[in-house]
Amino acid sequence: MIVYLLRHGAPKGGRKYRGNSINDPLSLQGWKTMFGSIKGLQFDYVYTSPMKRCLSFSKCITKKARIVPNFKEIGFGDWEGKSPMEIGLEKIKLFKKNPSRHQIPKAENIHEFKVRVLKEYKKILKRYKKNEAVLIVTHAGVIRIILGYENMIDINDLYRLEIKNAQLISLTPK
Repeated sequence: MIVYLLRHGAPKGGRKYRGNSINDPLSLQGWKTMFGSIKGLQFDYVYTSPMKRCLSFSKCITKKARIVPNFKEIGFGDWEGKSPMEIGLEKIKLFKKNPSRHQIPKAENIHEFKVRVLKEYKKILKRYKKNEAVLIVTHAGVIRIILGYENMIDINDLYRLEIKNAQLISLTPK
């Protein structure tokens, strides 16, 4: 099996922290970059976050996209809807350095987030044969959790991984 992880493209509204409570749709540029990322690829199955910035694209490429509520982004609590400048770059730096220790106020716990994501990811891994291609359209945080699981990366090192808008990552699960 090959798993493709696709982060949503740039949403309308510019750069800000959108966790699981900000549901902005894709911008025109976001649509274009997502289509560009999967050009020439075919998928046997498509799974998607229920957030507009993932779901709308998934439904556009297949009517059979399977919605996975647990593939929503981590809840960013007090940071939801704020730009990096509004939050403060030093606070963001501390969080990314050690998210377990520098929990965002009112945010979802990163360990609970990991449990919810991996619960669904492991179900997907059990369903398919090695010659099938699965696309998961989701968010940077979800992708980090899956990459951390597959590559044995400590949870406190995950936010050092940069996942760009519309970035496509392929992996062969262990």
